[in-house]
Amino acid sequence: MTQIIRSFAGASAVLSLVLAFAVPSLAENNQLEVKCVDPAGNPAAAVKVMLQHIDSAKWKDKKSDAKGLALFNKLDDGIYRVVGRKEGLAPAFNEFILMRGGANQSATLKFESGSPDAKLYFEDRAVAQKAFELMSQGGQALQGGKFAEAVKLIQESVSLNPSNPEAYFHMASAYLQQKLWDEGSAALKKAAEQAGVMKNLPMAKEGPTNPYEQIETLAKVNLTRIPAFRLQTEAEKAAAERKFDDAVVKYKEAIKLQPDDAYLYYALSVAQANARRFDEAVQSIEKALQLKPGDAGYADMKKKLADMKQSEVLVRAQGLLSEGDKLYQEEDFAGALKKYEEARPMVPEKNVPGVLVQIGRTYGRLKQPDLAIQAFRKAIDMAPDNPEYRKALAQYYLNEKKFEEALNVYSDPRASGTAPADQGLYDLGVKLSSTGNAEVAELAFERALKANPNHAEACYELGMLLYYSKKDDKRAQELLSKYLQIGQSKDKINNATAVLVVIKRRLG
Repeated sequence: MTQIIRSFAGASAVLSLVLAFAVPSLAENNQLEVKCVDPAGNPAAAVKVMLQHIDSAKWKDKKSDAKGLALFNKLDDGIYRVVGRKEGLAPAFNEFILMRGGANQSATLKFESGSPDAKLYFEDRAVAQKAFELMSQGGQALQGGKFAEAVKLIQESVSLNPSNPEAYFHMASAYLQQKLWDEGSAALKKAAEQAGVMKNLPMAKEGPTNPYEQIETLAKVNLTRIPAFRLQTEAEKAAAERKFDDAVVKYKEAIKLQPDDAYLYYALSVAQANARRFDEAVQSIEKALQLKPGDAGYADMKKKLADMKQSEVLVRAQGLLSEGDKLYQEEDFAGALKKYEEARPMVPEKNVPGVLVQIGRTYGRLKQPDLAIQAFRKAIDMAPDNPEYRKALAQYYLNEKKFEEALNVYSDPRASGTAPADQGLYDLGVKLSSTGNAEVAELAFERALKANPNHAEACYELGMLLYYSKKDDKRAQELLSKYLQIGQSKDKINNATAVLVVIKRRLG
């Protein structure tokens, strides 16, 4: 907008000095009634009223009557300026008045106290230049964010040249930046009205583009946008106060008025994200990208929303899992299961097996063995190399006294995370033995030795169990003797040596 306006700013200020002369069209019986009013608002009689046809630069003049009226008729089509002068009062004028096709119009000249010899901007280049300089200073203040100062400077400019639509456009911008919507609207209407007439001036049509026509268009467009601007401001205020749901409502209302404004969709997505409404936020930013494809800021926002949504989901999932664990500890297994199942689709795939294991344990406590085993097996299928999930299944079998099934699970090398499976079976045997389950511990040690006959510690533990149970002294003797050959622990070697002496005596 600034570049458009600068190309003709000087011309608009000194219009009367560079008039293009044209042959006036035939009279169409256009009529203009001029009303003259003194400072008190009373009719001003005996005013010299002068009417200029801008295209031809020709003047007509009349005196206002007792009612302060001066009537000009049979006017040619064109644009006119009317000037009034009266002794004891400053001159008054009104421009640019478009007369066309038998128009019947009126104009008012309101006089103020002052010198009747005062020069008007189109009569004195210095006055026009001063008006232009004040408008330029106002534009600079506007660009610098000094909006109140901009209004003051432009008002001074308008007092010297009230017929500059560019000045009113800048004034409107300064008002709107201060959220002075009514004042901004009035200034835009004035800019559009003046530019709408001045676009018909011969000099305005000389270049490749008509600057007044551009001002008129921009002013009208901005007038239609003001309601949306107001809503946007209210939305921004609500967001600043962290009333994000209110901000969402305001942005949506603004979008109804400006459905093609990509920024409004972007701002809406930010408010929705802050309101933790991530699905809606993603839809909004995608709409912004549709309206403005390739915008780096919008694309970055879309990526951030995806990350925020995932983070939010993880937080929610963790909360559900924690609630489930609490209910499990309180032995509310049905409630715990519900929380685990709700969290399951929210967690990343790599963490699903862990949730399935907890689901399996919960089904076990609910006495639903088929569903429990199914959950454990699914966890193992998803992460076949993670020994913890196999151990969880084996522990379930142990809890259910299904020892063979537990041993079968431990017989898989992946149950211990090492190959072969002897270490996992040995560890299971030690665990069973320490809990008094010697009989199943023997089976575990036997399977460990089947997987690895030279597992020294399994030889020792099984030999000692057989010795104390007196089940098979010969087998105990064989195992302990082998430990003396391959074992490393001095204490165990000493124990094995002593026990072998006793076994030898028992065998006779």
